[in-house]
This record gives sequence, structure tokens and C-alpha cells, in this order.
Amino acid sequence: MFVRSFWLCSTVCLMVYACGPDSRFAPRKADPTKGTVTGTVMCVDTGKPARFATVELLPSPEHPKSDNGPSEESTVTDLDGKFKIEAVTPGDYYAFAVLDGYLNPIYGVDFDPSKPESDDQEDEELIEQWKDHMVAVSVSAQRTSDLPISIERGGEVAGTVAYDDGSPAIGMRFVLYRKQARGDWALVAGGSASGFSLREQSDAHGRFSISNLPSGEYVICALLPGDNQAGSPQLCLGDVPRRRDARTVAVSAGEVTTDADIAIPLSAIHSVEGSISQAITGEPPTKARLHLLYRDDREEALAVDMFSDGSFLFPFVFQGDYILEVSDAVYSETKNTPQGADGSARVSPKDYLLANREAALTVDGNLTDIKVPLVEAPAPRGKN
Repeated sequence: MFVRSFWLCSTVCLMVYACGPDSRFAPRKADPTKGTVTGTVMCVDTGKPARFATVELLPSPEHPKSDNGPSEESTVTDLDGKFKIEAVTPGDYYAFAVLDGYLNPIYGVDFDPSKPESDDQEDEELIEQWKDHMVAVSVSAQRTSDLPISIERGGEVAGTVAYDDGSPAIGMRFVLYRKQARGDWALVAGGSASGFSLREQSDAHGRFSISNLPSGEYVICALLPGDNQAGSPQLCLGDVPRRRDARTVAVSAGEVTTDADIAIPLSAIHSVEGSISQAITGEPPTKARLHLLYRDDREEALAVDMFSDGSFLFPFVFQGDYILEVSDAVYSETKNTPQGADGSARVSPKDYLLANREAALTVDGNLTDIKVPLVEAPAPRGKN
């Protein structure tokens, strides 16, 4: 999928300028069966060249699909805002550019999470929704197509994150939700390669800013530390943990909104820990996933994996009523099976699925030594 894979990988690579022999800076060998795309990227707000902007070429959805057909291409502009992409497969494309601080499709395209889509379908939806910011170009063999590209300044949200004792919350990550045209809320994925949807973090004074945003209505939440986004509790504008209860902010392209301040209530944060075992043997499963769900509507608040010894820990949980759910639990057993006349043994691992288990929790202080015994899941119908 273009938005969630190709663009993220190519942009991270271009930002660090350390992509090895396949760098977008590296020249390509001439190919008489292919064409060249050149152009200049300009910033609308300043009238100046867009230096070191990432330029992307997406095959047109109308172009017939084939193994040898047009494919996604990218490069980076020079100090004059100019770019050149050589050895481009002939066909029809849409070109656009992205630069930090300017409008970016990854922040502004609405994907329907209820409708899983193929890579090609996501590309088509991106082009359809972002077409006003793109330039159509046809590439022919042994010809150079030159095109101008303009980029517009995006909106920005800025604020501070602090603990309620007045000290700054340093190094906090963030999640951003944008209200879509359908009226529902979508998680904005902005180019982090570290298991989080955004790369932005609060600085040494707790200050933060999130840019590149199209006009719209947003909710911003700070994340307390965790191994990944699913395991990091969020606190949203209005100092509430749930997005549905949060204060929203209106963002306009080209403008900065500065009232996005969040205060973390230290006394409302607790830990939840315990252990999982097989009910019969008392041994821990090989693996399991634990979820904290809000009790009123089962929305997931947090999710972590079980540790190898069967223990689990949610280090930071906001007080409230939850359901603790254990899922995807497996017990692996290895047996030596005699094989052959020589008595040689074959190692035969076997996985046993354990049934999901739920328990209601009220978190109003630290919860420790929670015991969760699991039984083997019933065999599917038709199987012994």
C-alpha cells in the first residue's frame, strides 16, 4: 500500500541521506526503452525553490496493470528545487512533492478502515482524493517530460505537555486523529518507522508541534512511554484518556494553532500486573496477548504481550473500569517420536491453543499479582 509502506520507507531513507547504492541520488543507466521526467518544485507561500523535497511518481489508475508496466518512482530535489528521474517506464503518472511543513497526502487522505483494500486500490484512492495537488504526466521512451510542481504550506498544531506538578513531560510521543468527510475519526499516520504513527516528540521543555496538516478538525493525544503505540496509554486534549471525550482543535492550512496543551495527572496513573498459567499444569503458555478494554464499550485502551515467564505488566494505566482480556494464548510442546529401524528420534513440536479469558478490573490504585488460569480451547467442529 503506497501511503503506509512505499512513501514511509522512501521518505525515511531520503531524510537520513544514507540509502546506499540504491539511493535516489544515484544516477541510473540510460535505457532506450524508457523515458525521463524532470521538473522544478516551488513553494507557493515564498515563491522560492523547494529544496530537498521528495518528488513522487504514481502510475495512473487508468493505466493497464502489468508486470512490466509503470511503477512508483521517487527522487529528491536539489538546491534549485530541480529534480530528474531517469529510466522511467513509459506510461501515465501523477506527480507530487512533499516537504516538511507543507501539505502531505499521508496526513490528508481518508481511508475507510472497514474496507480492507489492496495496494492498487489504496493508490487509486490516494490519487482520487489528492488529485488537486498533483500534476499529470505522460512518459514516452527516449523522451524527457518536464513539469512544474507547486507545494502549499500546511497547518500546524503546537502546544506543551506537562505533569500536573508543573514539570515538563519530556520525550512524549503523540497520536493524531482527524475527522473524515464521513464524520468518523481516523488515526493519522505521519511517517514514523519505530512502531508509532507519528515521529514527533516533546522537547526538553515539553513543547511540541505537528505540521504538514490539511485544514480540518483534529484530536491530539500524548502517549506515555511504551514499547509501541498499542502499549502506550494516551492522554488527549482536555486531559482525558479517551478520544471520544477529548477537546478538538480546528486547523487551517498555512496557519499555526497554539492552544494544544495537555496536563498529565500523576495521581490517576497506576500499574496492572500479574501472571498467566495453564489451569491444569500451572505452567505458563508459550505466548499470549493481553488487552485492557474499556468496560462500557470494549474499546481497546492498551495491549501488551506476555513475558516469557508468564508474567505481564501494564506499567501506566489511567484509573477507570476495564476488562482484562487474554487472547492468542498458545502452549507449545515438543515430543521425540521414534522413527525408523535404527531407533532415531524426530523432534515433533505441537501447538495447543488456549481459550480466551476475560476478567473485570477497576483500576483505582496499583493492581498486583493478578492470576489468570487458562484452559485448552475446544477443538473446532469436525476435528478430534
